[in-house]
Amino acid sequence: MYLAINKENPKTYHSFEWTFDDKLLINNTQANPNEWEIVEVDIVERSSGHWIVDDYGVIDGPFNSLETLYNKI
Repeated sequence: MYLAINKENPKTYHSFEWTFDDKLLINNTQANPNEWEIVEVDIVERSSGHWIVDDYGVIDGPFNSLETLYNKI
């Protein structure tokens, strides 16, 4: 899974999509690609809950359920 992470505030992240004409959409609104970093993340389950992690560590968590996690992104 990939997420767009805000470069100024790394705790702000969203799912995203690219349009056919290479525009970045976050929450169905055009965003400036220079303000966001696209990173590959994993969702891991531990006894403490579900976590969103990247190559450098934890992005967010724990979440009590996958539904709660997916509602966040």
